[in-house]
Amino acid sequence: MKEIIEWLKHIEQLAHTLYDQAGERFSNGSPMHRFLRNMAEEEANHYHIMGNAAEIVSSKKIRRSGIEIDTVIKERVEAPFQKLLQALSNESISENQIFDFVIETEFSEWNDIFLYVVNTLKVEDKTFSYAADRIQEHLQHIEGFFNNFPYGRERLDQLKSLPAFWKGTILIVDDEEAIVTLLSDLLDETFRTDVAHNGKDALALLKRNEYDVVLSDIDMPGLSGIELYQQATSFNQHLGRKFIFYTAGLSAKNQDFIRENNLRFILKPSSILKIEDIIAETLKQNKTDHV
Repeated sequence: MKEIIEWLKHIEQLAHTLYDQAGERFSNGSPMHRFLRNMAEEEANHYHIMGNAAEIVSSKKIRRSGIEIDTVIKERVEAPFQKLLQALSNESISENQIFDFVIETEFSEWNDIFLYVVNTLKVEDKTFSYAADRIQEHLQHIEGFFNNFPYGRERLDQLKSLPAFWKGTILIVDDEEAIVTLLSDLLDETFRTDVAHNGKDALALLKRNEYDVVLSDIDMPGLSGIELYQQATSFNQHLGRKFIFYTAGLSAKNQDFIRENNLRFILKPSSILKIEDIIAETLKQNKTDHV
C-alpha cells in the first residue's frame, strides 16, 4: 500500500503543476483559465489526502493491498503527462490538447486506484469517507465543463461509447469492499459487472443470471469461495470453468482442491494487468470449448 500511495502522491503533484502551468497559457478570466486553476487546486487537495494516507499507513497496521501497480499501468497513466509537458515546453498548447489530456488522464486507472486507497483507509479513519465523494464531484465538474464545448462533448461521447472488447459479463465476489469497487471500476470498461460481498449473495446472483467469468475470493465469512463453487456447480456444472479464485493465500486443502478441479487462481497482491490477462484467457477458453 505504501508504494501505491507514493506513486499517487507523485501523480497528484505532477497534475497540480501541469494544470497550474497550463492555466497560465490562457487569458486571465477565460473559461479555460478558470477551469485549469480549479483543477490545479483540486489536485493539490488530492495530494494532501494521499499525504494523510501515507501517515496512516506508516502509523497503523493496514490490511495488505490486494493489487500491485505494475510498470505498464504506470507508463499508461503517465504518458499523457509527458505529452503535455512537451507541449508546454514548446509554448504551443490549444484547448483541444487540454481536453485530450484530461480525458486520457482523469478517466484512466489513476482515479480508480485513488478510490481504492481511500475506500481501504476509510475503515481505519472516517475522515477518508469524504474523499471518495470528492473524486466523484471532481469528475462531475470535468464533465460539466466539457459539455460547454463542442470538442469537449465529442471527446466525452467517444469515451462513453467505447466498444467492449470482450462483450462479456463478470461477477466479482469479495468481502473487502475496496477491492470489489476497484475491480468493478476497472473491468466495467470491458464487461458488464455485478458484485457480491459474500458467497450467499453471489450464489443468489448465479441462480438468476448468466456470467462469463466469476472472480471470487476464497476466505469469506459464511459461504467461502470453495463452498460457493461447490454449490454453484451442483445446479450448473458449466459454471466450474468460469471460476477464477482471487485470494491472499491458499491452504494445503484448498491447493489440492484447485489442482484436482483444474481451476485458475490469482494470489493477492496481483498486478491489474495479470488479472485482466487471466480473465481474458478464461473467456477465450470458454468460447473455444463451445465451438
